[in-house]
Amino acid sequence: MRNLFKEYDSHILNISEDISLAGAYITWTGYLRAYPNYMCRPRILDDFFMLYVAKGKGLFQCNGTTYCLAQEDIFFLLPGIVHSYQTDSQDLLELWWIGFKGPYVPKLLSDLNISADRCLIKTHSNKMIFNLFESTYLITSRASAAVNLKCTAMLYEIFGELFEACSVTLSSYSGEQKIDHSIERALSYIETHYSKDISIDDIACYSGLSRSYLATKFKQEVGCSPSQQLAKIRLNQAIYYLNHSDLSIDQIAEYIGIRDSQYFSRFFKKNMQISPSDFRKRHSLAHDLNKEVTKASI
Repeated sequence: MRNLFKEYDSHILNISEDISLAGAYITWTGYLRAYPNYMCRPRILDDFFMLYVAKGKGLFQCNGTTYCLAQEDIFFLLPGIVHSYQTDSQDLLELWWIGFKGPYVPKLLSDLNISADRCLIKTHSNKMIFNLFESTYLITSRASAAVNLKCTAMLYEIFGELFEACSVTLSSYSGEQKIDHSIERALSYIETHYSKDISIDDIACYSGLSRSYLATKFKQEVGCSPSQQLAKIRLNQAIYYLNHSDLSIDQIAEYIGIRDSQYFSRFFKKNMQISPSDFRKRHSLAHDLNKEVTKASI
């Protein structure tokens, strides 16, 4: 890798059975300084990753969207989603990364509004986030029975900082001090009831708003409609189950709140341009072809 990177190091964690039961846990940490004009070609990984841009700039492509990477940005790699990135032609790119997984991860990312269509967070000079990335990397370099537990705590602390950073970003878009309490209730209801057969009227009733006013206010605060937010969460959960479980297509549809499996297949194909069964086959094939890539190089 010396032809690709000026510096590179990584630590893979041995996951104990106890830690694997945690809602979210770290599998891998690393650091690199890539030369100008380095390109990570399109690929698919198995775990979730968050990457912190410590220095430099570049471009990141995911799901048809291109993001301009700048210092202090964090971008996410999602399992089963093809992505690529490249460094600037004139500058080194320094990245710190954390690989993670767990049954609670889709919920954490959904809370951050992270999906295949939105993979970048600007942290607004939050030095604490960089310190946490660096500390997590240093912790994983040690051989200790406490490493996994400490890393799990650090991962949740990073997410806590990101929640605060995203809250600031959201309020700056809406022009208010914080998101409206009624919209918070609507978001909370969607996130905790997406697996049930809920309607927009149910969401409006819980938030204390009329259906029409909910639609207007929700769009202003969140950037999408309540139905789009519900669909986004269900899609993320479906992707997770297809990639990380042996559940049947019918079971997955039911688990994410869609009782009609044929409707679920149409819903999934409309959003992902591929059927659920073909998506699972593709991920399974990519997993077989990329076993070495997954633990070789970010």
